[in-house]
Amino acid sequence: MKISTIIFVAIISTVAQGQTVQNILDAAGCNTGLTGGLATQLVNKMNQIKPGFMSSLSGLTRVSLGSATVKVPYAQSQTITAIKNAVAARPGVTLYINSALRTLPQQLLLYRWYLAGKCGITLAAKPGASPHESGYGIDIDDYNGWKPYLQTYGCSWQGTSDVVHFNCPGVALGTTSVLAFQRLWNCNNPTDLLSEDGLYGPQTEARVLRSPANGFAKTC
Repeated sequence: MKISTIIFVAIISTVAQGQTVQNILDAAGCNTGLTGGLATQLVNKMNQIKPGFMSSLSGLTRVSLGSATVKVPYAQSQTITAIKNAVAARPGVTLYINSALRTLPQQLLLYRWYLAGKCGITLAAKPGASPHESGYGIDIDDYNGWKPYLQTYGCSWQGTSDVVHFNCPGVALGTTSVLAFQRLWNCNNPTDLLSEDGLYGPQTEARVLRSPANGFAKTC
C-alpha cells in the first residue's frame, strides 16, 4: 500500500468517527468510503454466514484499486479467480478497479444519492439487488482493452448502459448481504431487534441509516 493511500485511509477513519450512515448521506462529498469500518464488519459477517465466500483484492499482481475500492477491497472468490486469470493473460498491463464490493450501507448511499440527482450518479441499483453488493460486479478503466480478457474468463460486459461495468463469475447474495447486517445490528441492539430474514425493507433501511459509519462496538 502506498503512503498516499495510507494517509487517505487514515483521513477517512478520522472523518467518519462518531458519524452515522445518515450523517454520511446528508453530507457533501458523496464518499461511500466513510462507511469503511462498518463495511469491513459486514464482509466478515458474510464470511461467517458463507465461509470463504469473500476474498481480498489487496496484493493481486498488476491490479490497482481506486479510492472507492481500497477501503473495502473484497470480491467473491470466484470473481477474484477470473480477475487473476484475465490479468495473467494480458502481460505487462495493470487492471485498474475503481469499484468492486459495495456492502449494504454503501449501496444504500449510492441509491439515495441517485434518486436525489446528486453526485453525478446516473445509475444505481436498489439495495439488495446490485451485483456490486453481491461482490461479483467490478467497474474498471480501459474497459475496451480488458473486455476480451475478462470475457474469456466469464466476466460479462454490461454494454452502453454502464460501459465500465462487468459482472464476473459469482452468485447473487442480496439476502446474505442483508442478513449479515441484520445479525450485526441485533448483536449490538438487543432491545431493538430486526427479523433475521435477509429481506430488505423499511425497518432494515432505518437501522442501516442509524448505524455507526466506523462500525459497531461488537463484531459478534
